[in-house]
Amino acid sequence: MMRVGAAVLVLVAILLAYFARTSSHGPDVATTPEADAGVAAIEAVDAAPPPRAPVQRAAHADPRPDILLFTIDTLRADHLSAYGYDRETSPALAALAARGTRFERGYSTSSWTVPSVTSLLTGVLPSQHGVFHSALTEDHRVAQESISATLPSLAQTLHDSGYHTVAVTANGHLASELGFGRGFDDYECLGFAESDAVRVAVSTRLEALRASDRPYFLWVHLVDPHVPYDPAEPQFTEWWPASRPRYPQLDEMVFAVRLGAIAVRDHIPIMQALEYVKTAYDSEIRDADNYFAELIGEIDDGHLAVVFTSDHGEEFNDHHGIGHGNTLFEEVTHVPLIVAIPGQTPSVSTALTSILDVFPTLVDIADEDMPAGPTGHSLLPATRGEPLWDARDIVMETGRGQVVHAIFDGRFKYGERLEPNPIEVLFDLENDPYEEHQCIADHPDVAAALRQRLHDTLAQAAALRPPVDTDHIELPPAIRAQLEALGYGN
Repeated sequence: MMRVGAAVLVLVAILLAYFARTSSHGPDVATTPEADAGVAAIEAVDAAPPPRAPVQRAAHADPRPDILLFTIDTLRADHLSAYGYDRETSPALAALAARGTRFERGYSTSSWTVPSVTSLLTGVLPSQHGVFHSALTEDHRVAQESISATLPSLAQTLHDSGYHTVAVTANGHLASELGFGRGFDDYECLGFAESDAVRVAVSTRLEALRASDRPYFLWVHLVDPHVPYDPAEPQFTEWWPASRPRYPQLDEMVFAVRLGAIAVRDHIPIMQALEYVKTAYDSEIRDADNYFAELIGEIDDGHLAVVFTSDHGEEFNDHHGIGHGNTLFEEVTHVPLIVAIPGQTPSVSTALTSILDVFPTLVDIADEDMPAGPTGHSLLPATRGEPLWDARDIVMETGRGQVVHAIFDGRFKYGERLEPNPIEVLFDLENDPYEEHQCIADHPDVAAALRQRLHDTLAQAAALRPPVDTDHIELPPAIRAQLEALGYGN
């Protein structure tokens, strides 16, 4: 399976951006999505090899569990069979959930990779860490805010507590030079590589992890479901039989908002084009799930704690848009979150949770004191069958092409777009889970209260933001070529 880059970028205005939409369903205006996926140079196998028996870790005095943080880019919760999806996209994740705790209402802090992964690793909102942007410059460098060394670091905290820290990531935005490698004994960013490349990179490190005289923390980040939606076999053909037409031009689409233009140009019915790319997207989820199953089979010897989540989701015309990064609807902010620790009682939690909770949860698993700064909460009590909290606000932000903020209290979701053309909306997700009818006129007091809490939270976060400089770093030529193909070139 090969990801093929495209050098031509066509911006297609196909819909109204988040919260610019009113109850009349006006069109989104598509803006450039992130380039946190793209071309890989390794051909995929049709199916994951059978799992090998896990190799027991070396005996050492530290009784704490090894920890795996497994994240999949661009993964919306409602496309996982583990969350009730009708296609069996994630049997391995369903098995993890069946022995762990599945959090039904997990949320990201943003709808694209750079701010959300930074929140994952620092435990603070984007307004506090200040890492919002990424673009290429004319002098062949990438301009992206670097994570401040003054912010708390998940990997550094675990390293300082005695863990051997290792990460393999497949996303060019997550370069070590930009601060994502801080605290890791061994960090490798593979650019925009598929799971086969990740498999190779991780496998070369497994024996060292098992032989270590310390427990380990391993972070693996896959990018496969991200555009281009490259059909993964044999799953794609099972869901899209060979009798149906194939659209290689959609397989090669490296810029999601080009879907409408390609469909018009090549006379593909738009609903069929959407069905096709969603099937390809689903097949890539299954391919990533296959690798997760393989990795778990290799390293889970009974001493492994696992946390699984995503940085954001993906929109497939849910609100007349395609891709991610520009809106804060459920399809791009509601993400899977599963925690499984040795010996726990399986459970399902309906508490409002956030990727901000990953940092304190992993530190709690490591039996370490939390550093000052992170604003999330440990999810470990839920693995013991204990209640978490009755009420909580979830805050989300994005700033790609337009500035959008939102707050969700478990029923009502208030959102505002500041730039361009300010607008505010309110959705009642209890009665309108697909955010189809904005109801600010019906609940002005609710909107006013949420607006104030949102502004207060963001102001407090911004007041704690350290000085953030935009780093201009040299990129390997292959990664730069992928970014250019995805629309980041000048």
